[in-house]
Amino acid sequence: MKLKFNINSNVVKSKNNLEIARKYHHYDNVESIHVTANEDVYHIDAVVSVFNHPQKCSLDIKDNQVISYECSCPFNDQDSMCGHLGAVILKLNELEINEFPFDYQSDKLQKIKEIEKENKRQRRKAQLRQMASMSTKLIDFNKSQYQTDLYLSINQEKYDLTPNVYLNRDEIVLEYKIGNEKKYVLKNITDFIERIQNQENYKYGKALEFVHSEKSFTDDALKQIDLMKKALIIRHHDMEEYPYYYEPIKRSITIDSRLFDEFYDANKEIFSLGEMECNLRLYIQKEDEYYIVRVTVVDPIYIGDKHGYCYGMNNGEFYMNRMTFDEEGNVCRFLSSILDNEGKLIILEEQYQDFYKYVLLPILSYFEVFDETQNDIPTYDEIKIYGDNFIRNLMKLSVYLEKRCIEFRYEKICRYKRHN
Repeated sequence: MKLKFNINSNVVKSKNNLEIARKYHHYDNVESIHVTANEDVYHIDAVVSVFNHPQKCSLDIKDNQVISYECSCPFNDQDSMCGHLGAVILKLNELEINEFPFDYQSDKLQKIKEIEKENKRQRRKAQLRQMASMSTKLIDFNKSQYQTDLYLSINQEKYDLTPNVYLNRDEIVLEYKIGNEKKYVLKNITDFIERIQNQENYKYGKALEFVHSEKSFTDDALKQIDLMKKALIIRHHDMEEYPYYYEPIKRSITIDSRLFDEFYDANKEIFSLGEMECNLRLYIQKEDEYYIVRVTVVDPIYIGDKHGYCYGMNNGEFYMNRMTFDEEGNVCRFLSSILDNEGKLIILEEQYQDFYKYVLLPILSYFEVFDETQNDIPTYDEIKIYGDNFIRNLMKLSVYLEKRCIEFRYEKICRYKRHN
């Protein structure tokens, strides 16, 4: 027995809802229909999905007449069916039913699932391709490294960098030539360092072509390369802070106070670089409740990170002398603070003892001191410390400072009791 419904679409009395029903039917939005029969009454349960928002519908039909209907959407009422129910009626009129219960499933849902499955497969494929790019880079890098090492094992020659120094007003300017017997001007220092980092092969001219690696250079050249790297780092920071003032390093490096120490160490055996005595004079005065500290030098010096320098040109030859200070940079920080403060430091009277102890004492040996406040300087020669074990696991420690006794008692853990 075959059954084919022939329900008049005019049962959807609202013209707007009927138009919507026809669109839902056209775009195959009816996902599923389930039909059961009870004598001469047919009950239909259906799902209509629009933009992934499913609505459940139900109908009771007798003699191709709708005797009751329901839908979960808010547009269905007793005056007119909604567009979802109208789409179900239009779909029912297309179906041939051979047996009950009867089920209909839209091909659209299966197609959507297949499309989603294919999209998922394509996304996974793109993800794997992207992940594979990392291994490709690793292969390329290791392959390049292998070829570089092989080349270097065959070519034992190491190349040199020849620095040339001149003054632009008071600034030290450094340029380079590269090569051994035949030397070529190094036209771009930034590109040169990138070649070393990437281990690139580069040709400077007919007589010079090689793979750039730190293994390709002499020990003296490596010192210059370290100097170049620090100069590039400093210039990068300067360009970030003052982008309209600084440009990338190309043919030359300007040596400022941040590079003095590295420049001297890299070139002391190449140019006329020597040592000089610390001819520094320190003056300490008191004015009301303030202490005033000044420094003078016999010869003008430039302050680096750790040491002081004087430099210039003598008969067309560059010279530079170092005034060696402490490796911690305490003297240079002190001198820089004075230079940044109009050539003097002002210390509050109540802070002077700490200033003397923590700032001046570690560096006094580098200065000839002229102190008009000797009586105010704290003396620490009078400190005496006595220790004695007078109870098991307990030590008595007496500290004598300026004729006062401060007594501490220490146990194994750092508890103490103070007596005035």
